[in-house]
Amino acid sequence: MKLDKEDFLSNPSWFDKGKFSYRVSTKKDNGRWRLYFVNNGDNKMLVNLSSEGWGRNGIIEDSD
Repeated sequence: MKLDKEDFLSNPSWFDKGKFSYRVSTKKDNGRWRLYFVNNGDNKMLVNLSSEGWGRNGIIEDSD
C-alpha cells in the first residue's frame, strides 16, 4: 500500500513473526478507518469503520 502525505497509518496493534495488524485512513476514504491483518505477506482488510467516536473530539491518538 502506498500512502500520500495526507494519509495516516497507525503503529501495528500487535505483531509476531510474519503477522501483524494496522489501521489506515486515506484522504480518498473521507475519514473512514480500515483495519488490516497481514499474514506472511497476505494483506487482508478485516473491517471498514467510520471515524466518528474516536477519542476526545474525534482524535484517533486518544483511542489507542
